Amino acid sequence: MHDIGKIAVPDAILNKPGKLTAEEYGVMKSHTVQGAKLLEKIP
Repeated sequence: MHDIGKIAVPDAILNKPGKLTAEEYGVMKSHTVQGAKLLEKIP
């Protein structure tokens, strides 16, 4: 469950070979916040 927020990250970023751009890295870093938002909804 610790990476559940990655479902909000586009596959193109998740599967990109090589280094991410600064923008892509920002999207990847946001997966923790996205995961927390998803888990907040579970009673």
